[in-house]
Amino acid sequence: MSGTVDYREFTALVKYIGEWLNLFRTFDRDNSGTISNEELFNALSAFGLRVSPRVVDMVVNKVRILEGVKKSRNGPLGVSFDKFIYSCVMVKNLSESFQRADTDRDGWINMDMETFLLMNISNR
Repeated sequence: MSGTVDYREFTALVKYIGEWLNLFRTFDRDNSGTISNEELFNALSAFGLRVSPRVVDMVVNKVRILEGVKKSRNGPLGVSFDKFIYSCVMVKNLSESFQRADTDRDGWINMDMETFLLMNISNR
């Protein structure tokens, strides 16, 4: 919390990014340099994050908007490396937030809007 990064912290960061890059390359099955919706679905599933293809489509659309990318007429554009990390972390954080509220582990929760917003904003 010094506001600077020392050599040890820097090397740990480089290693961490390298691990993410290896994951990215593992799931970029077509070696396109981007992660398609299907590839992201497979990655999230491998990480134990059970989401539907519809959720993956929504995540990809969100990160494309963040990148300022429009949809292609020729099909999906894919997700870049940094947005792959963002997507995985976002889904993981939301899943963990849901699981904390799903105390009986039945896949259902009941809450009002304020509780939902507070729960998710506090985890960002």
